[in-house]
Parts: sequence; C-alpha cells; structure tokens
Amino acid sequence: MILQPSITKFEEIHKYLTDHKRLDELKFADQDLLNEFYKGNWKSLPYIFNAPKTFCKCHSPVWSDKDVKNIHYIGDDKPWKEDITRKMRRVERGDIWILNNWWWKVYNDEE
Repeated sequence: MILQPSITKFEEIHKYLTDHKRLDELKFADQDLLNEFYKGNWKSLPYIFNAPKTFCKCHSPVWSDKDVKNIHYIGDDKPWKEDITRKMRRVERGDIWILNNWWWKVYNDEE
C-alpha cells in the first residue's frame, strides 16, 4: 500500500484517532480507518500482491505459488511467533505450514 496524505488529510486522520471515543470498537482499526478516509480514492490490485494465507486452501483453483508476490499472514498464526521445531512436527497444518515455511526461508536468507 502506498499512501501520500496531504498535511490536511494527515491532520484529519490524527484528529479522528485522538477524538474517537471507542477505538476498540473498530474490528480492524487500521483497515477501518483507511477505508473511511480513502473511500472512493483507491485502486484494487490483484490478490497476488496481498494474498491471504488461507486463499491457498479456500480458493485453490485460482491460487498460484509462482504468481504470489506477498502473503498476508492473517489471523494469530504468524510464522514469526512459531516455535519452529515444534511446528515442523505438525503435519496437519498442510498448505498453511508451507506458506509459513516460505517466510522462514526468507528470514533465514535461504533463497
């Protein structure tokens, strides 16, 4: 995502954040805020630039490992929070484990 807010827009966003009474009511605070302030002023990119990790299972007919540029590790199961040796033994993780393993390969500078 690339944003270049004007000083005025930045001040509006800052005011919204400081004046909002119940930020905890926003389910996805960052996304909800951006959706509010950039409504109608954004362009959608193909999923390959922000592919949710669950797409490989849920939408397997359209998923392509070679085309995906960025994986969005949605949810609490983040690869950087894993005990790698314990998780490697969990075969039932299937495709999601493969995607988490991609992260570890980059982190360990293996590719």
